[in-house]
Amino acid sequence: MRISTTTVVVLVLLVSVSSLFICPPRAEAKVHVHITNNLTPARSMDVHCQSHDDDLGHHLLQVGEETSWSFAPNFWGSTLFWCEVEWAGGSGWVHFDAYDQPRDGSRCNRQCLWSVAGDGLLLGYDETLEIWQMFSWKHQ
Repeated sequence: MRISTTTVVVLVLLVSVSSLFICPPRAEAKVHVHITNNLTPARSMDVHCQSHDDDLGHHLLQVGEETSWSFAPNFWGSTLFWCEVEWAGGSGWVHFDAYDQPRDGSRCNRQCLWSVAGDGLLLGYDETLEIWQMFSWKHQ
């Protein structure tokens, strides 16, 4: 019995597609985001973070405390988590993107570290360059 090339190609495709449903998906690389209150003079800081799918709620952080979460970036390269932050003596709620996959996919591919320092500076750690960088707030 002869099997045509077309039949072989169709069978290979069917086996490949069906394996996506039968085999468990491989573990996705996780990203861990940490936001720390390093304000001086010491003040509490309210942080509210979310994505299009998840609202992580409000967290009241005292100086030295952090909020954190983990997730797997999506296949399409469009994962985005943003946060609103407010502290006493600040200029009201300010906004920043805590994880923007096009920007952060290589900058912080495993640990995305953020520090609100001094009198409200936003600092993010670059894992690749191994340095802290200043980022701009977006005012609401």
